[in-house]
Amino acid sequence: MSVTSLTETDSSLRTYTTGGVHLDITAELTMARKILADTDQADIHDASAMIRAAVSLAIRLRALANAVEEGESR
Repeated sequence: MSVTSLTETDSSLRTYTTGGVHLDITAELTMARKILADTDQADIHDASAMIRAAVSLAIRLRALANAVEEGESR
């Protein structure tokens, strides 16, 4: 995975997770799968890549959990 692709992904994730904007469960799950695929390629020996991967996964997991909780409350 290139540094550029993760950085681009990172900023697109912030668009969906700030300000309380949550997508539906299907959209969030699709995005989570994409982040999993992207971060799967990160070099485990590169500390910066691991930090970017962890942050990307945490942001996406938080958004997915919020979408699930929102869906359950409907």
